[in-house]
Amino acid sequence: MKKLSLITALSIGLLSTPSTLLAQDLYINAKAGAVSNYVYRGVTMSDEELSAQASIYLLKNGFYGGGVAAQVDFGTDDKFELDYYGGYLYTIDRFNLNIEYYSTNFDGETDSSAEVLLGVSFPCYLTQDLTWSFKYSKGLDEAPDNYYFAGEYNFDFLQFKADYNDYDKIGRTAGVSISKSFNISSYMNLDTSLNYTNFKKETYSYYPDQDNIFLSVMLSF
Repeated sequence: MKKLSLITALSIGLLSTPSTLLAQDLYINAKAGAVSNYVYRGVTMSDEELSAQASIYLLKNGFYGGGVAAQVDFGTDDKFELDYYGGYLYTIDRFNLNIEYYSTNFDGETDSSAEVLLGVSFPCYLTQDLTWSFKYSKGLDEAPDNYYFAGEYNFDFLQFKADYNDYDKIGRTAGVSISKSFNISSYMNLDTSLNYTNFKKETYSYYPDQDNIFLSVMLSF
């Protein structure tokens, strides 16, 4: 059985990476922390319980890659999700474009899955504080496709995001989140977010309709 993959803020944030970072020789970011409920594309992957998570992301000359680990609990013998990804990010004028391969793996009986993602993001013409993102994920080896749309507004004191996922044969999810990053030192931030998702299943989906509210707290290095 195919399961949903984990894409943390590291992966989702790739499309908003500034061009100044793309010009650097090497950029490295690592995160470690927990979410009160691990939710991906609207579906809980931790049985609505706490999930510890860690990730690493590397970028050099537009090429990037990384890995993600998370605790899971969805009724099988799986305890951990271990993912890896790699891709290329390119900036044209105001537009950030990327192509990515993402592989999802578990430590138990659940099958691995993979997808190829194409994405674009760009600031609103009227205000640079609003960014639009669009992504298409093509599932490989019979994994479902996914369409993702999001708008994120950057206030001086926090960020607000609304997004929508259309996950083929699985369901549709609408979500909103409020996030804020606190600077702890010159090399460490505390990233926090409060999230709400509403998931509506497709007719033959094995996931039930569900609403989730969850908190994410991550140390970023």
